Amino acid sequence: MISLQHLLGALGAIVGMGLALAPLPTMIDIITSKSTGDYTPMPYTITLVQNLIWVAYGRVTPNKGDIVFANTLSATVEFAYCLVFWLFAATSKRRQLLYLYFGATAFLFLTVIVCRAADAGISTSISLGTIASILNALMYGSPLAVIGVVIRTRSIRYMPFLLSFMTLLCSIIWFAWSVVARDLFVFLPNVLGLALGVAQVGVWFYYRFYGEREIANERENEDDDDDVELLQ
Repeated sequence: MISLQHLLGALGAIVGMGLALAPLPTMIDIITSKSTGDYTPMPYTITLVQNLIWVAYGRVTPNKGDIVFANTLSATVEFAYCLVFWLFAATSKRRQLLYLYFGATAFLFLTVIVCRAADAGISTSISLGTIASILNALMYGSPLAVIGVVIRTRSIRYMPFLLSFMTLLCSIIWFAWSVVARDLFVFLPNVLGLALGVAQVGVWFYYRFYGEREIANERENEDDDDDVELLQ
């Protein structure tokens, strides 16, 4: 009989894959327009790095096969997204992308070196778990930049709802898994993920139903002002 931990792990892998595939409309938009526009590669890069470190953590820590499987699938998809950004980025943005990808690669190598220098067993597990937990928190926090764009433009075009919703759902499931598995490294970032996920979904709904209405009202007021000026 499958344990509750493995059941939640299986659900986490499924939802995690759904989260990884959620940006597909964004990637299609980039490919069809042959431009990255105002989309940012930061969330995908951070997610790729933290996926790989979670895989390493799961491999050196007992009973963490759920983490290894889920993050291996996600890392494969995130790598493809990073490649899309590189292929369709404007020349002026290529240097920034190069710095970002180089920094991510350097961080991975540094992590491997530090963890190999640590004592075998639990020390390595703690080192990797701490780093993965911090990166997971950054992954959940990275869409805050997109929230800024939404607030500035009052448009949800660059904030896909499916991605925000799947992030919230994923954090809920892995939060439950961490409680059952008593894994503090998985627990902490997913508490943050719950809070930020609720915030992202809330912002999306607000600007979906009220932001566009505000813009329409402003345009009507501008038209009324223009009519008054013409009459004068």
